[in-house]
Amino acid sequence: MYYDQKISNGLSLLSKGQIQEADEIFCDILTKDPNFSEALYGRACVARASGNHALAIAFAGQAIEQKSLSYYYIPLGLSLYEQGHVAEAEAALKSAVLLNAYDPRAHHALALVQEAIDENSAAELSFRKAIELVPASITYWQALIRFYWQGEAFDQALNIAKDAVKYNTGKIEFLHELALLLERMGMLGDAERVFRKMIRLNPQSISTYANLGAVLFKLNRLKEAKENLTYAFEHEPDVIETQVNLGLVQMALGELLAAKALLQDAYQKAPTDSRIGLNLGTVLFELRELDEAEGIYRRLLEPVASVTVTEEDYHKIQYNLSMVLLAKGSLVEGWEHMEARHSLLNHFVDMDQIPIWNGIDPVERLLIRVEQGLGDTLQFVRFLPEFLQKHSVIIEVPKGLIRLFDVIVNSCHSDHRCEVIEKGSPIPEEVTHQVMLMSLPHLLQKQGIPSYQFNIEALKEEYTLIPSSHLKVGVCWSGNRDNRFDTLRSITKSAIKKLSTIPNIDFYALQMDLKKSELPKGFFGALPNGDIFKTASFIQQLDLVITVDTMIAHLAGMLGKSVWLLNHFGGDWRWYPAHQNETKNSLWYPTLKIFKQEQPLPPDQAWNALIEEVKAELVNLL
Repeated sequence: MYYDQKISNGLSLLSKGQIQEADEIFCDILTKDPNFSEALYGRACVARASGNHALAIAFAGQAIEQKSLSYYYIPLGLSLYEQGHVAEAEAALKSAVLLNAYDPRAHHALALVQEAIDENSAAELSFRKAIELVPASITYWQALIRFYWQGEAFDQALNIAKDAVKYNTGKIEFLHELALLLERMGMLGDAERVFRKMIRLNPQSISTYANLGAVLFKLNRLKEAKENLTYAFEHEPDVIETQVNLGLVQMALGELLAAKALLQDAYQKAPTDSRIGLNLGTVLFELRELDEAEGIYRRLLEPVASVTVTEEDYHKIQYNLSMVLLAKGSLVEGWEHMEARHSLLNHFVDMDQIPIWNGIDPVERLLIRVEQGLGDTLQFVRFLPEFLQKHSVIIEVPKGLIRLFDVIVNSCHSDHRCEVIEKGSPIPEEVTHQVMLMSLPHLLQKQGIPSYQFNIEALKEEYTLIPSSHLKVGVCWSGNRDNRFDTLRSITKSAIKKLSTIPNIDFYALQMDLKKSELPKGFFGALPNGDIFKTASFIQQLDLVITVDTMIAHLAGMLGKSVWLLNHFGGDWRWYPAHQNETKNSLWYPTLKIFKQEQPLPPDQAWNALIEEVKAELVNLL
């Protein structure tokens, strides 16, 4: 009884991570009573927490010699496992269970060892037994959830998380576990509802606001995400993850300078965190600070002991570096680093059947696969004719591009065959290798930009515009709204309406799948539904195309139409000065002129001056 309070204090200190202070208490007791079993057990726990498993085994064994209590076998069994004595570890923990079948700690420890040696059925029962004995322990519920998750039994993991909440009604920590699991499973709406319930139960839980903000960011509800993350950051400014997420939301909202300040500060606090460096490099790219972004990426790619970079982040860094290099005009190195995208986008899902071509091995029939956006596909098709000079090709494209690519292929004068097939259809047996379309410049080691223009004569008019003596101008003002960074490149309809007040111009909306009710006031018509061939036919009848950075810019440029590209301050690498001539026309599309924001302002301000500039140019054109 004399030492009971001391033992309790020592174990309490150990649970808080105060290992040395706990050990001093146990050592003091053993100095006076070398055979006191509880102090020997305490030192076994200290040794295990310190990673000294041999010493933990020794102390636990001494404790058991004095008194055979179930929980003495727990540090013994776990440390035996760490030392590679698997059978002995399992036996020790089974002894703990036999000695006290109602000790949840023994069942939990046994489950961990059983799981590690792939006795999964037994481990599942042991995990469940620990929960049955103490259903209020979050640790035991977490272990079973993790067990199912790692076994890819995702629905079972979710059901266990829901059961944990049901058995522990109103307890924040169980709701937190459920919300995180829902978020990981992509059930963002459900995760949001759970986080909001947690805030109602405990409005003082600052981390919940931060987690809710992160979910809202993924849902692309940027303003709400900013509100919650700002609140969390103001109350707990030392939580770096909240700071980084707030910086990313600000970047998505176009508040680039504020985002840079937050991410720079976070990177200074945690210079070994590659993820923060990756995000800082992204915002620096958007601010056109290319040298600074390149410096960060190259440092992150250097093997430094203090910096741990996951395989996924390593590929992301390489890919982001490729964007910087391409923007600077370093094409050959840029194409090389851009190959990292294959690992990120899970290309070549059937690479075990069709080898990836390295540009050197003999090839009978090459399968070229398109990737990413339609704009990328249209931009990189210019590299196809050079390939057809040497190789027979099958090119796989989405259904909407089939007719357009049939015309493109037929206009390539070559002795080698080129066939267009729809993505997802069976691959012809004669294919011996595959490659991605955007890998062609890397395989060709292209240092320049080949010129290319679509064969306009082959383009049938499937949709005829109403005859008019007015200038016919097509306008595309937004991209994919599901993209969380689309706010940077898109323009509001209210801003576009400023153009429609100019007389003697027939404006046409070039937004894909635009409803008639969504047509801005003053617009004469809209793009008809149909595939990209029909879109091209429509655009071909226009005098001018004004567009933000979307597929429309590439298609109109490829047709040789006069295009005015409205580019946000950062913009894609292909619109940077290294890809322009002295008149700000694109080297990729000589008829495409680039209008660029001059300041990194939020979107509600950034486009104003540019719209006025375009409006003045239109008046001059008339």
